[in-house]
Amino acid sequence: MAIGTASADARAFELVATRGSEVSGICSNPFLEAAFKTVEFRIKVRINADGTWSYEEDTVMMIPGHEGPFIIRTATR
Repeated sequence: MAIGTASADARAFELVATRGSEVSGICSNPFLEAAFKTVEFRIKVRINADGTWSYEEDTVMMIPGHEGPFIIRTATR
């Protein structure tokens, strides 16, 4: 579960979960561990002046046969 801190009137904040963290860790299961290992999840949320909100999200995984981290980036506007 990703966590973060923000003031009550914050217009933007970030939540993060990392593999191995005892506080905001990433859990898995045998099937997922064989296919890929999620090592980090990060989401940046912005509350817009008109009351709508948007976000940018990154999921970082290690995939067998793929050199280096594989990053999935999604966003709304």
